[in-house]
Amino acid sequence: MKMAPAARPARSQKIDDERRYIDTRDGTVIDNKTGLIWLKNANCVGTKYPSFDRDCSSGDGKVNWQDAKAFVMGLNTGQFPECDANHTDWRLPTLQEMQSLVHYGFYNPAMSNAAGTAPWQENDAFSNVK
Repeated sequence: MKMAPAARPARSQKIDDERRYIDTRDGTVIDNKTGLIWLKNANCVGTKYPSFDRDCSSGDGKVNWQDAKAFVMGLNTGQFPECDANHTDWRLPTLQEMQSLVHYGFYNPAMSNAAGTAPWQENDAFSNVK
């Protein structure tokens, strides 16, 4: 009996079909590449607490390192319940962890969609990406 050769994926098709990002529907996103859990609302500080976001333009999500650390401390102590996703163990990402989000094949923003195959679009899997 003769067997047909296994079909090979097209060059653009991913061999590993596991999605890069999984929306857990609890306000967080699991990153299957790094194992990290991220807030779904990438600009929660700007959209939910614009008065805290006072470093540049209110609501733009740009804060300095000290204010970012203070916001994370507030997340963990219940000061910002609209952003904490019922977690009390948030921390700021390392430089390498932040860079792991960057996809150099895309721009504005330089981030992929949940599958890791195309440019990011609103709510796939993150929201309010700047």
